[in-house]
Amino acid sequence: MPKCMLEKGLMISSHLGEMVDIDEIYKECNVQIKGQNLQVDLVPFTIQDFDIILRMDWLDKHHANMDCYNKIVTFNVAEGKKIEYKGERWVISGCIISTMTVRTLLRKGCQAYLAYIIDSEK
Repeated sequence: MPKCMLEKGLMISSHLGEMVDIDEIYKECNVQIKGQNLQVDLVPFTIQDFDIILRMDWLDKHHANMDCYNKIVTFNVAEGKKIEYKGERWVISGCIISTMTVRTLLRKGCQAYLAYIIDSEK
């Protein structure tokens, strides 16, 4: 897809607190959900662990309803037609933190320890 230059650049703060200067955009790209194409303007932004981030204005434009607990997003598209996207539901122990959180803490000077424990009685 051809990139378009923005009239005014954007400064985006990453999840690690870094500022990134953005001056181009991909206009009117298609995101396909269950065979239905939904248009989105994409901002090229390298970020680990994510393929795409869809903003609230895009979700609003496509009349999305989110059920966060069940990880279901319902899009109310043309003429009463609904598309339902169901994400994976992971149950994660409260003692496990994400890689992104660890990186942020390490950059702030926190120390990290890695432990490998084996039950020798099994």
